[in-house]
Amino acid sequence: HAEYGLEGSAADSYGYIDRFWAEGSIYDKEGTIYSIPFNKSTEVLFYNKNLFDKYSWDVPATWEDVIDICNKWKQTTEYQKALNDGKKVGGIGIDSEANFFITFIQQWGGKYTGFDANGKGQYLFNNAQSKEAIGWFANNFNQGIFGTAQKFGTDYSSDAFKAMQCIMTTGSSAGASYNTTSTFETGVAEYPQRADGQNKNVIQQGTNVCLFER
Repeated sequence: HAEYGLEGSAADSYGYIDRFWAEGSIYDKEGTIYSIPFNKSTEVLFYNKNLFDKYSWDVPATWEDVIDICNKWKQTTEYQKALNDGKKVGGIGIDSEANFFITFIQQWGGKYTGFDANGKGQYLFNNAQSKEAIGWFANNFNQGIFGTAQKFGTDYSSDAFKAMQCIMTTGSSAGASYNTTSTFETGVAEYPQRADGQNKNVIQQGTNVCLFER
């Protein structure tokens, strides 16, 4: 718009994060922009920085790193104290199971939903990659690596994280304040990916401003 237009240009997504801007072009085959980002967030990794510093653990970048640290966590006096106090414990909490499922499936190269040739929505869960991802997660869940709010007996995994029932949790960047406590310092890092570096993925979420013509 000549008077109210955005600064920058389409080449730099008008200063927005590219992926946030691109979401506004999914409404037709021509890629017409019908919405612009407004209240956006993404999933991140929250971790107990005090414990990481105490034991000189590196912040995990991959799920394999996460598993390694979770196994080290099980050997600490803090983990044993949580058990002795009757707490339900795990390594890393999954705050939004739906967001985790979507992201995890795509990291494994699988699909969960999509559109057919006629633009009709379809379920695509039944594929080899999705089955491999869920099997991998279930195995590590049963070994106490992963946990959910239901497993921890809390309303949210962020509650379990603050109560030191786990030392890491995934959650929305917009919900950072729910993962802070006076008990320890909370660190924030990028969402873990697969060690092979393929299919890097993390979900984005939040509202857009839709543009209509009178």
